[in-house]
Amino acid sequence: MSGESRPAIVVIAGPTASGKSGLAMAIAEQLGGEVVNADSVAVYRGFDIGSAKPSLADRARLPHHLVDARDPIDTWSAADFVRDADAAIAAISARGRLPIVVGGTGLYLRSLLHGLAAGGAAQPELRAALTAEIEAVGIETLYARLRERDPEAAAAMHHRDTIRIIRALEVIEVTGRKRSEQNAEHGLQEERYRHLSLVVAGPRDELHRRIGLRTRAMVEAGLVQEVQSLLASGIPTTAQPFGAIGYRHVLELLDGRLAEADWVETLARDTRHFARRQFTWFRKHRDSRWLPFDGGGATSDIATAVKAWWQEGGVGPGFVTEHDVVGGPSLAGRGRRG
Repeated sequence: MSGESRPAIVVIAGPTASGKSGLAMAIAEQLGGEVVNADSVAVYRGFDIGSAKPSLADRARLPHHLVDARDPIDTWSAADFVRDADAAIAAISARGRLPIVVGGTGLYLRSLLHGLAAGGAAQPELRAALTAEIEAVGIETLYARLRERDPEAAAAMHHRDTIRIIRALEVIEVTGRKRSEQNAEHGLQEERYRHLSLVVAGPRDELHRRIGLRTRAMVEAGLVQEVQSLLASGIPTTAQPFGAIGYRHVLELLDGRLAEADWVETLARDTRHFARRQFTWFRKHRDSRWLPFDGGGATSDIATAVKAWWQEGGVGPGFVTEHDVVGGPSLAGRGRRG
């Protein structure tokens, strides 16, 4: 992709429970857009509650891409996401509609917009050996190894994030270099799309409140029963989506590593920590425009500004300043500072 031949896309990012999916759907409906999922769990069939996947009714009302697109036993890497998202974006653009990429998986969004950092091709045999080692001695052993060999990469991920731990160790073995060093050298120089990047954010206390409500709602909706059903259907605990937040907590509850009395609060706490790590990714995009939760009641104004940007060919910053759109300067400039 090069020059003005690059499609124009809108990216809506934000931490879990920020309301980014609702904003994406509202804009898509007003502008005739289609949504491209950039969540690493919603792509898997059957993993519905813990991923806060758009409902069947939402998907019937508005086209969604890369949702329920993979079997749970499949792997789906950042490279796979970029390949699949590129195809979806090309098809949407060919129909004269606006691609709206929405999600909270920062690595996927960065890779889509700026290209993949070098890391060496995946090594199925090495990955299988590391997976077998996890089954034999536990993920904690591999995380400790990663912490010794690449402490910066280890600090950026949860200590039970099986997939990312395996990939980081795999990169070290294949290339002989740290994943964190390769990411730093990448530098976000490539511009693969003309894009308008919006980040839905807000006060920490409000985000924590929303996360608490989201956590309780998932539990009440049957998150534990969903996991039990997936296991009963033959999905192994080593399947990639079981490493995601929420799903790994239920596995720990079921095998006795988390006490029933406090597992929900543990999930909420870890989700808060996860949201903090998400912000680390979002702040790397210095051209992002930061919006408050629920668009500050200005969703129509946001859609109007997005439409103007799109009609102008997807060039320029889109919004002059954030408060021109959301009605207040409190978040203005945060995206610029990174």
